[in-house]
Amino acid sequence: MTSLAGLLGKAEDIFSPGDPLQETGADLQHRLAELASQESVAASLCRIRELKSRLVDAGFGDLLRSVGAGVPPENAAEAIEQSWLKAVWEDVVFGDPRLAVFTEAVHNRRQKEFIELDHRHLDITPGRIKRSAAEAGIEVMNAHPEETNLVNREAAKRTRHLPIRRLFQQAPNVLTAIRPCWAMSPLLVAELIPADADLFDVVIFDEASQIPYR
Repeated sequence: MTSLAGLLGKAEDIFSPGDPLQETGADLQHRLAELASQESVAASLCRIRELKSRLVDAGFGDLLRSVGAGVPPENAAEAIEQSWLKAVWEDVVFGDPRLAVFTEAVHNRRQKEFIELDHRHLDITPGRIKRSAAEAGIEVMNAHPEETNLVNREAAKRTRHLPIRRLFQQAPNVLTAIRPCWAMSPLLVAELIPADADLFDVVIFDEASQIPYR
């Protein structure tokens, strides 16, 4: 099987001999023999050139050049895909001004800056959250002095503490302000948290699909 580019190259070699006056008799005899043996190519030459022109106009010039450079016919599908992808890439790059001015060096520099800023954010955020929680806790304790005194007395005890459920009932604001996050099992929630109290803004259930509910 001969490729289109191969036929074109072969035909052009035969039918573009250059200056025949500069050739020897043996050269002319050899060329005439080639012409006689390639009669089918000569009959198809106009059609071949027409197909080539249509393919070039459709944007397959790179494909024809690559096939003519030695790509076998069985790899024609892959060559067509590569030519199409290249055409899409050029259309996107030259059609979008943002991509047209893209440079690898600037991209890498911005990527490095983002990583550095992200690490700095991770280093600073825990302290910022702790400070915010402490300020909120102090504000709530100052606003509810009776609850604050109760919690301080319970914290100073070694024994005979109030049950957590009662402590939640008597000092709900201060207790949740100084400890805004609580982690416990559903069973402990049922045992320790008053059912009629609106104490938390968000409740997260881990493995919620395994918790039975009615």
